[in-house]
Amino acid sequence: MPDLLLEIGCEEIPARMIDAALQELRERVGALLSRERLAANQIAHFDTPRRLAVLASGIPATQPDVTERMNGPSASRCL
Repeated sequence: MPDLLLEIGCEEIPARMIDAALQELRERVGALLSRERLAANQIAHFDTPRRLAVLASGIPATQPDVTERMNGPSASRCL
């Protein structure tokens, strides 16, 4: 199963803001993967004063198939 590494380089981040920014990034990456039906086995995070990184391990190579049923207009409206 593939891994995803997202690394963001930026200007110097104040030390008091790193934990909150890293937690936000981790939550958003997790939500994005869940929304796209690519749930990761584990999400790890790393930080430095100039970088924030998230490593999502064990992502499926493909999304699972989804079947959706959509109803159109009624037959009387089609004529």
